[in-house]
Amino acid sequence: MAAGVALPTNVQHHHNSYLYGALPLCVALASGVDEWFMGRFVQLHSYGVSRRPGDIRPGDVCVDYTDSFAYTEVLETSVVTRGEAMAIGDLVDFIIETVDSGRHLIAFVDENHLRGYPGSYVHEFLFYGYDRDARHVMAVAFDNRGRFTSMNFGFEAVNEAFRRGMAEITGVDRLAVMTGCIQVLWPRGNAPAFDLADFGRRLRSYVDREPKGGEHIFGHWWFPRSSDLLERPAVRFGMDVYADIAAHLQGVSPDVEMATGEPDYSSQFDYRIVHLFGEHKKLVKARLDYVAARHDLEDVLAPYLSAYDAVVEDAGVASMAGLRYTIRPHAGTMEYIASVVRDLEGREHDILDGCCKVIEDAAAS
Repeated sequence: MAAGVALPTNVQHHHNSYLYGALPLCVALASGVDEWFMGRFVQLHSYGVSRRPGDIRPGDVCVDYTDSFAYTEVLETSVVTRGEAMAIGDLVDFIIETVDSGRHLIAFVDENHLRGYPGSYVHEFLFYGYDRDARHVMAVAFDNRGRFTSMNFGFEAVNEAFRRGMAEITGVDRLAVMTGCIQVLWPRGNAPAFDLADFGRRLRSYVDREPKGGEHIFGHWWFPRSSDLLERPAVRFGMDVYADIAAHLQGVSPDVEMATGEPDYSSQFDYRIVHLFGEHKKLVKARLDYVAARHDLEDVLAPYLSAYDAVVEDAGVASMAGLRYTIRPHAGTMEYIASVVRDLEGREHDILDGCCKVIEDAAAS
């Protein structure tokens, strides 16, 4: 007997930053909130990190969508705390109970155990179904090729991965800040429809570098945001994020090796920053195309959309250039990416400012 529903995994093309944002959107989009989704995820923010579980070091910059937690508008959520998770003896039983109740869950497990890799690595997996006869559960996460997709895992493997993950969370100092280990999600119903004026405010918020246009929801469900920020005016909004991206690129020390001959990870290039930068342009363009078609603005927006296609292409090329040098940055490549970032800031501002004026006029008429 199998239970569960198919979830969209192409969300990676829409929201490709961190799993805490992408996995819940798989659940949200499966519940049919496309109009709501097209009105969101255009505003970015960045901040300096004080401490965080994982591979981000103090002083590093994090770039993300301000709307990463906007899914709580369309999904009910509850968090299983660290202590409660430790008391769960069998995660598969919990998954089956949750799926049978019409909900889904995101749980931290030892990803390396499920992948067959040595060592331990605690990561989020979205569990959305099961098959008793085949004795496997269905999950969404990154596979061995690094692709965001759905996969099946045996009951015993999932239970062991959960036990190992909880042991890692308990025994590793850098994970001590974690307060939640499982998030349960289910649709609210009655998702907000697309609103042109609201979308225009959100896009204007990005262009004007200000946190306006509605409440910006960001954070981390699995540990307190207050523990994550540097003690300074850390948060930048909209196009001010360009400055933090440039600062990160300038802070990378290319081609540096330690005495062992291994890369010096203290100056590691964080590819995710420029990757999200490139994905953001695709996401904005998709929404502008949607607005143009939905509100009969193709003709007036056409020159802006054509110019923005070039922005999307240039940002994508820079992102792909950085992908090759995630571990050992190359000086020429870092400078190339930095030059693209410098060039795009003014171009993107002028194009999107023009789009905002068109959208604002249309919404007011």
